Amino acid sequence: MPRGSRPVTALLVAVLATAVCAFGAVEAISLAVNHRCVGFDVHAVTRYARNTHWTATAVSAAGVIATMLGLLVLLAGLLPPRRRVVELDSSDPHLAVGITVASLRRALHARVTAIDGISRVRVRGRRRLTITATAGIRDTGGLIEAIQTAATDQLTAAAPVHRPRVRVRLRRKES
Repeated sequence: MPRGSRPVTALLVAVLATAVCAFGAVEAISLAVNHRCVGFDVHAVTRYARNTHWTATAVSAAGVIATMLGLLVLLAGLLPPRRRVVELDSSDPHLAVGITVASLRRALHARVTAIDGISRVRVRGRRRLTITATAGIRDTGGLIEAIQTAATDQLTAAAPVHRPRVRVRLRRKES
């Protein structure tokens, strides 16, 4: 199942690259025509660059910042974004079937809420699901097993390729 993209990172890099290239083009044209277009003195920058030694603190700091930004963008491009869809098992190898994580959590929520004695349910997590149920009765014997069985049955019916681990927590409703 394909993973999502990183549109914010791509947009940021594209805007930054476009701005730098446009600024460079404007400055090159303004130097060629001997007319300063942007309120930026290129000659002052080149004088500063000629007079600054490579061991200067400003050069080192700029190099570290540029390296860190480059590594951050590289890391954002290489690491896949988190999955938004849980891949489901399919008998056809040419067919990709999936369900959103929120829909899987809602299905588990509905299944556990249907158990007698459960008054409130909260399902959290992505790879490891935590089901926190509140019992409206005093005798909670066997409820944890019933919740675990209901969650297992729901996951078996959904048939995810990578089955998430389920942890069940039971609370008693204070009256």
